[in-house]
Amino acid sequence: MYSINPMAHTLDKPELLAPAGTLRKGKLAIDYGADAIFCGTNIFALRQHKGNFSYEQLQEMVEYAHERGKKVYVTVNVFAHNHHIKVITRALKKLEEIKPDALIVSDAGVFSLIKEVAPSLPIHISTQASITNSLGVKFWADQGAERVILARELNLREIGEMYDQFPDIEIETFVHGAQCMAYSGRCMLSSYMTDSHKANHGSCANNCRWHYKEVKPKEMQFVESQRPDEIITVEEDENGTYIFNANDMCLVDRLDELADAGIVSFKIEGRGRGEFYAAQIVKAYREAIDLIGSDDSNKKDRLAELKAQLLRRSSRDFDTGFFFGSPKQSLQKRTEKSTEKFVGTITNIIDEHTADVLVKNEIYKGETVHVMMPGEEYELVLDTLTLEDGTEVESAHGGKQDTLRITFPKPVHQSTILWMDMALREASPKQ
Repeated sequence: MYSINPMAHTLDKPELLAPAGTLRKGKLAIDYGADAIFCGTNIFALRQHKGNFSYEQLQEMVEYAHERGKKVYVTVNVFAHNHHIKVITRALKKLEEIKPDALIVSDAGVFSLIKEVAPSLPIHISTQASITNSLGVKFWADQGAERVILARELNLREIGEMYDQFPDIEIETFVHGAQCMAYSGRCMLSSYMTDSHKANHGSCANNCRWHYKEVKPKEMQFVESQRPDEIITVEEDENGTYIFNANDMCLVDRLDELADAGIVSFKIEGRGRGEFYAAQIVKAYREAIDLIGSDDSNKKDRLAELKAQLLRRSSRDFDTGFFFGSPKQSLQKRTEKSTEKFVGTITNIIDEHTADVLVKNEIYKGETVHVMMPGEEYELVLDTLTLEDGTEVESAHGGKQDTLRITFPKPVHQSTILWMDMALREASPKQ
């Protein structure tokens, strides 16, 4: 393990940085323990196809976070062409009025434009800038960047060496989520396969996570499950093939080592993820970060429990990225599928114990759901199912946008989420 003097850190604990594709998910992340969230606007970002923030929503998000002592970072990490510059200039002027805590940038030209147009806003250098050495860190520090989000291809020793050389610039790394098959996320696969979806212009189709199968082993040809007539030829070298995404990253049980190497911000990947993902991942990592430096005798067992819990909720096996060696490819789906399903989210609080719940997946009368809130979780048997107009039903469905009015035994929180273990339903199927 690479070790430095932990007293050199300016933070008591590393920052937990969570994704926020929507205002609702941003608030959920804050409520479940994130120290900061990152999000994009409708003008420029790398999340255009999954919704972003309007200026009004971003203003609300910034105010919500700041009232709670949290931060908001806005992605401006599009690789800009000449025709983008005027639009970006206008957007930067508006962002300076809203005052997020930093902008995340990958393009050197956009960096210089921010310095000119919105000089009061701190700048973080995106992982898409592919910083893989100390000279790169020094370059951006000399330009005035406050933080660098290092390339994902670095191991822990390399990161520690960078911190030793430049302790005044903050280091951020991803610790959980999907790992892009391209170098630091600079992928051309989406635009190659779809023509219209360009990853570095904000509309990645996540092609690397589609379901492929081999059709001609000797020639390394594959087809995707939804496109059986389109044959894809894949080249291979001594390290393997590169069209498929790696296993998902999970470092929930290794955070002490990362903190010792000088990393001050632990980032969760969240491209196109839902509310249940945001809440459960943030909740787990909040607990793990709070255990950093602890000598609790149960710490190791608890971290193992958190990792096992996250794995049960994942569709892919876990890996440690490049931190402790090269990541492994995920060439096929897990044989053990996740059994935990998101079934409802609060839309309206009626009183302390009653709320309207928008159903996300089918639920039947008499089933047991888990009620997850910041700081608490318990089971609730739904003896009756009542729609918001008072009609009693035997089942409710997300596809029909059903809304249930539920009375909870404990005070309800605005960020309450309902989920259930589908294994219970399989053991006792409903007719």
